Amino acid sequence: MSLESSIRSLREDRAGYSSELRVPSSPVGSTFVHGTEVRVALGGHDRPMLLLPVSSEELRKKLPEAEGLVMEYAQYKGTSSATGFFLQVSSRDKQLESVFLDLVENICGRIRNGEGGHSALAEAIDEFRNLLTRSRHAVEKSRILGLMGELIFLSKALDCNSESVDFWTGPTGARRDFLFPQAAVEIKTTQQSMGRNVTIHSLAQLATDDAESLFVMFYRLEEDPGKGTSVSELVQAIKLRLDSVDDFEEKLELIGYSAACADAWDAFRWTLLEAQSYQVCDGFPRVIVTSFPDGLPLGVSQVNYQLDLDQAKEYRVSTGSLSERLSS
Repeated sequence: MSLESSIRSLREDRAGYSSELRVPSSPVGSTFVHGTEVRVALGGHDRPMLLLPVSSEELRKKLPEAEGLVMEYAQYKGTSSATGFFLQVSSRDKQLESVFLDLVENICGRIRNGEGGHSALAEAIDEFRNLLTRSRHAVEKSRILGLMGELIFLSKALDCNSESVDFWTGPTGARRDFLFPQAAVEIKTTQQSMGRNVTIHSLAQLATDDAESLFVMFYRLEEDPGKGTSVSELVQAIKLRLDSVDDFEEKLELIGYSAACADAWDAFRWTLLEAQSYQVCDGFPRVIVTSFPDGLPLGVSQVNYQLDLDQAKEYRVSTGSLSERLSS
C-alpha cells in the first residue's frame, strides 16, 4: 500500500488504531529499525507523521535541522503494555503533505537499503535541501545556450584582442552583444541539428547606419554530457587569460551567473559543431524600421521574427576577416 493510501485509510477510520500502538498508525511495508516496524501515523489536525523506532540510548542523539519539519523524540504505549521510543517527524505546513510523503518514502528506501534511522533521516533531508536549492537557482536551457555562445566568441576574440572583455556589451543591456571599435557583433546560438534559423528579437537588432559594420556570428552546439565543455569550465579558462577578472565577473553577474549558482549553469555540457560569420549590409535578409516606410501597422509595437541564414550565404565572411576587425 502506498503512503498516500495508508494516510487516507487512517483518516477514514481513526478508531481503527493499530494493534501495536495506541495511536492511528500503519506500518510501512518491509521497513524495520532495530527489528521494529517503521510506521506512518496521524498527529494533531490529522497531519501525517513518520515514526522511526529508536533505542533508549539514541534519545541523546542530536536531531538534524530542517526549517519545514518538526522532529522530536516520543514514546507510545502499545496495547501489550510495552512502551516504544520513536523519533517522530512531521511537516509544519499541511499544504506540503505530498512533499513530506516523498521525503518519508526517501527515508524508508534508505532504511531498506541498510541505513540506520538517524542516518537515513539526515541524508534524505540533505538530498531534498539540495534539490530545492537547485530548483530555486535553475536556469533555462536557452539562457545557458546563449551564454555559452557569447563565451565561445569572447574566448576566440581574446586571441586577437586582449581587451575583448571591455567590448562585451550584451550583459549591460546594450543593443549589441559585442561592440568593438571597428565591428559590432550579434551572437546567435542553436542546438538544432538541421538548418540555420535564428530568432531576431526586434527591428533594431539588425539595423545599421553608414558608420557601423555589423556581423552575425552563428554557432551550432551539441549537447555532449561525456566530452562537452560546461559554462563554468569556459569561464575559468577565460579568467586565466585576463590580467584582472573584476569586469568579467561583474558582467557575468549581470547575466545571472556566479560561482554560487555555477552548478545550475553547468546542467548541460556542449561541443561546438559549427561556426559561421555573416556581415549585415544592404541586401542582407532582415526586417528593420525602414521596412515600414509608413510606420508599423496600427496596434503593432514589437516585432520578433525568424531568420534563415541559409538565405544569406553570399554574406558569409571568413573568421580571419572578422578577427582583423576585432584587433583594430
